Amino acid sequence: CRADEVLQMAIRQIECDVPGGYPNIDPAAAMTGLMTMAWAAAVYLDRLIDRVAMPTWLVDRQPGGDHGDVAMDAGIDVAGRLMADLRRRISDAGPDDPLLIELDAWMSRWPLVCVGSHVQPDVVAWDRVMNHPGLKRVITDRIVLRRDASMAGRDDVAVILKRERIG
Repeated sequence: CRADEVLQMAIRQIECDVPGGYPNIDPAAAMTGLMTMAWAAAVYLDRLIDRVAMPTWLVDRQPGGDHGDVAMDAGIDVAGRLMADLRRRISDAGPDDPLLIELDAWMSRWPLVCVGSHVQPDVVAWDRVMNHPGLKRVITDRIVLRRDASMAGRDDVAVILKRERIG
């Protein structure tokens, strides 16, 4: 399967770019993140699609983010790191687009994909990421890179940025 090969290459590249302390990437979660991005992009691009709720076949694939598996956070992030950009485009095209409700609910479960959007991550999900040293480093770097003032103002992030003299 070509998509699986591309996904495996992306996983290997990410693991090389962020060595040490980065969790193993859950390939099933990565594929689900990729499929979720593709679905959201297709709905956004084809405004003849009037159904904006995530389809059952995709809902059934969504990993549960409530059991503390950071490998799923890392997996979702393989493709989901682009979700904030896609969300911004959808919002720019139509700030009342009902697709945003579905995307915001999905994104809130995965803090790494929230950076750069107006979506606030779920508290439990946020703590899961911030309690993992590798993911904490990735999300902090991403907050700085995307100049996300909302997330940079969170107490735990502000402490890190102050300690490292960033911002």
